[in-house]
Amino acid sequence: MKISALFSFWMGILFTLLALAMALSNMTSGDASAPEADVAAAHGYAMFWFFLAAFGLVMVVVSWLMMKGKLGGDME
Repeated sequence: MKISALFSFWMGILFTLLALAMALSNMTSGDASAPEADVAAAHGYAMFWFFLAAFGLVMVVVSWLMMKGKLGGDME
């Protein structure tokens, strides 16, 4: 099964936006009276989502380069 660069580009944007939304949601929705260990665990979980967003951004950039013809050869 082949995935086009255009499809990969748009799905990468969607994935990146969803991952950023999850990361920001996890960073901002904290209980002030929660124990310090729980707050640290929640921030670690948010950092994981930031990592996934960075991965999605790399996927978007690579897909964009493929669409522009600057990366990869003839794929046929």
